[in-house]
Amino acid sequence: MRKARFLIRAVVIAIVVAGIVTGAASSAAASVPLVRASPASLHFTSSELGHAEAREVTLTNLTQRHLEIRFLPAPPDTGFTHGHSSCTHVLAPHESCSITIWFKPEHLGLMTGKFVYVVGHSPSTAYQVQLSGEARPQG
Repeated sequence: MRKARFLIRAVVIAIVVAGIVTGAASSAAASVPLVRASPASLHFTSSELGHAEAREVTLTNLTQRHLEIRFLPAPPDTGFTHGHSSCTHVLAPHESCSITIWFKPEHLGLMTGKFVYVVGHSPSTAYQVQLSGEARPQG
């Protein structure tokens, strides 16, 4: 009888520990990006009002599988847009591509925005590059 209780307790403990480890592993895996953006943020130095400045962001597939990538449109009135891209709709394993981010301020002061890209079709796989830039008067 004692052996049976001991075995039952050992099995219960093993199941509980396995559940904790699995839960920890899956929540940690969920926070690891599938595609890395480099740089993770862009700051455009003082740009003259109405003039455009461009910077490049590189996206790298960190997985062993092909991933579908799409870009969300930039919100209006932020001064930021995205332009030319070497990225196709599918990024091969461990491959990289680049996209141009433009800052063309239309009013003075500090502006912030985001470049958002989605991997696959799930909103939970949306990633962002933080953008900031400052516009100064012409001349």
